[in-house]
Amino acid sequence: IPNKIQFLKSYPYYETSDAGYLYYLKIDAYKISDNVSPLEFVKEDIKNIIINKRKVELARKLEDEVYEKAAENKDFEIYR
Repeated sequence: IPNKIQFLKSYPYYETSDAGYLYYLKIDAYKISDNVSPLEFVKEDIKNIIINKRKVELARKLEDEVYEKAAENKDFEIYR
């Protein structure tokens, strides 16, 4: 297929064959590279990224709190 972008815009179906087999392809949706993806394509990814950032931030805060509490109670020493 020489011009893939024009093909995708013009033909939602594609048919090809080889040694005894016939292949049918129906294209429901596509994204052309270097274009912004539709929200419905990336909505789940965005949600997962936000959740992961919140988890990382919570873990960092908890680690800082544990460190500060241990430092106040002198539960550890740093040797240099």
